[in-house]
Amino acid sequence: MKSLDELLEKIRSSESYRNVATAVATLKDRDDLLAQYQSLLTTQKQLVRAQASHQSKRIETLQNDYQQKLSEIERSPLVSLYLDNLSELDELIQAIGEIINSGINS
Repeated sequence: MKSLDELLEKIRSSESYRNVATAVATLKDRDDLLAQYQSLLTTQKQLVRAQASHQSKRIETLQNDYQQKLSEIERSPLVSLYLDNLSELDELIQAIGEIINSGINS
């Protein structure tokens, strides 16, 4: 367990993690961005449902709507920074997962 605790601490002390945590705390106070994000998630869910039921015309409309909403929300420097750091953090976690899996499989 000590190794796992050390690994978690390294992740938590990474610049990407700290930036994501700071952005999340700031975003919680931004009702305008939260509303945009909720709208984006709603459209994403509708798109997934349309894809599952093979509704071609609806898929195209929803994809356009989703991209428009995503572009709009990404215009916020705070959201853009958050997404960039979240992507870096995700890559770090995936790399750690691959290292653990290769260690288990060898």
